[in-house]
Amino acid sequence: MRRLLLATSLLAGGCCFNPMLAAFLVDVCFVNDTGQPVEMALLGRDGKGRLFLLSIYSGPKFFPVPVRQKWFRVGPGDTLRITYDWDDLNLAYVLVRVGGITRYMRINAPCDCCYQPDSEVYHIPAELPEAPDSLLDILARY
Repeated sequence: MRRLLLATSLLAGGCCFNPMLAAFLVDVCFVNDTGQPVEMALLGRDGKGRLFLLSIYSGPKFFPVPVRQKWFRVGPGDTLRITYDWDDLNLAYVLVRVGGITRYMRINAPCDCCYQPDSEVYHIPAELPEAPDSLLDILARY
């Protein structure tokens, strides 16, 4: 059995087969309606209310591979599609960097873990408030 798990892990590019993880992976899209190119970063909230960089995955759901990226470039009118594990962190904020200024949008109501997102598609408007230092400090840890 151990050899089978090792072989499966190697075939999956170093990630492990985890059928339970697949049950909690969800796809979410962010449409850039700002009219200009932006960079987006996503924050999630754990069961204790703490914020972290959202863990994002790529690949098939039974062999998810973590994406080690903080900022995602999204052109005007383009869509960023991500897959994340809603059982570990709730999608909480999208940070939008445009023109050297980081702005933010709250995604889901602040509460404890764990639930699926409110929507499958979020539209990022041109007008957003500037991100507070508390959110920028979270990103600085990564």
